[in-house]
Amino acid sequence: MTTERTHRRYREAKARLFARARATGAACHLCGKPIDWDADPNSNLAPSADHLDAVATSGPNGLHGKLQVAHRICNSRRGKKTVEEYLAGQTSSEATPTLVWDFR
Repeated sequence: MTTERTHRRYREAKARLFARARATGAACHLCGKPIDWDADPNSNLAPSADHLDAVATSGPNGLHGKLQVAHRICNSRRGKKTVEEYLAGQTSSEATPTLVWDFR
């Protein structure tokens, strides 16, 4: 059975995001620090596809929105907050948005 996160369209968009981010040296859009592309996928510093509109709050098509690359831990900590809400809560936010990939 195909779940949303294993859906071909999402997997392809995530692969394109990662390929382009790796090629351009994009940093985590939430903390601004480099992504460890060789990290174990379960590592906190591994790359993840962060949905600009949190999947939990964006309705039935939430998985198919715009993506940015982020550390797995940064993406998890952000949770349902908007990027602006998350960054406002950080003490030293020098992060600037990097690569945006439109999944649509």
